[in-house]
Amino acid sequence: MARWKEALTFAHKNGLQVVFNLNLLHGRYDDYSNPSKPHDRVIPQWDSSEARALMEWTVQNIEEELWPAAFGLGNELNGR
Repeated sequence: MARWKEALTFAHKNGLQVVFNLNLLHGRYDDYSNPSKPHDRVIPQWDSSEARALMEWTVQNIEEELWPAAFGLGNELNGR
């Protein structure tokens, strides 16, 4: 969390806006994005607990002016 706060502080000091985008399951499963078998694959359920913990920690521990401009949570596994 110290690195997260450091990144947000750096962005704020340099006039940057942070958009934190989650790339669900990227690289965790070799075949989830295989376009040749789009209907044969089983995509595991996403566990949102870590993303939620990060957002809750940010609200509780980071000054509001340092908050990210947005959290991107709509990354679709099928690329749409």
